[in-house]
Parts: sequence; C-alpha cells; structure tokens
Amino acid sequence: MAPLIIFITTIILSLIFMMVSVRKFYKKELKRKGIYDNFYFKYQSVECPHI
Repeated sequence: MAPLIIFITTIILSLIFMMVSVRKFYKKELKRKGIYDNFYFKYQSVECPHI
C-alpha cells in the first residue's frame, strides 16, 4: 500500500512541476515577443457581464 501512495504522490508532484514550468516558459516567450504586458492588462480588467 505504501509504494502505491508514494507512486501517486510522485505523479501528482511531477504534474504540478510540469505545469509551473510550462507556464513560466510561455510567459517568458510572451515577454520576449513583447506582447505579455498587452495580454495581462487587457484581460486583467475585464468585468463579467453575468454577475
């Protein structure tokens, strides 16, 4: 039972690490192309009309 828990924990931590790495890489590429700030400010202040 213990090896199964260790295996599942390892997979979950690996997935979290992979998502963080991909997000950092994508953000870095957007900054390199000079469009990150436009995306950030454009979508940061959008209000949802459904609320």
